[in-house]
Amino acid sequence: MFVGFTEKTSTKAPKLSHDKTASSVERKKLLNVQTCGYYLSIADGTLYSENGDKEKAYFSPLLKIYDYSEITATHDQKEGTINFVINGKDYGVAFKGIAKDAVLFSIIEMNEKYQKVYCKVVTDK
Repeated sequence: MFVGFTEKTSTKAPKLSHDKTASSVERKKLLNVQTCGYYLSIADGTLYSENGDKEKAYFSPLLKIYDYSEITATHDQKEGTINFVINGKDYGVAFKGIAKDAVLFSIIEMNEKYQKVYCKVVTDK
């Protein structure tokens, strides 16, 4: 499972033709966490981003994310940063240098059977 942020439309994401014969490789590239956005892999605590982060250690893989864990992803637009809080512990800045005018949307990618997510969106006014 990945948690993070993405742009509504990304200029870096590969374009997928509307041709129904598009290969599964083309479709997987479109969903690739390295091409559009900023993500935390819950499975092993690594970071991925459109800026080239791939399997960058963020928290110890020994930390177990268990059922009903609470994960908060925060995009600080003024500072141009993203950080994650897991079960009340702030793990600090995960990504920095994000354009201050970037409009990002929360995203969760689930890739295993039987995963469940309960979401609560909080916005700063």
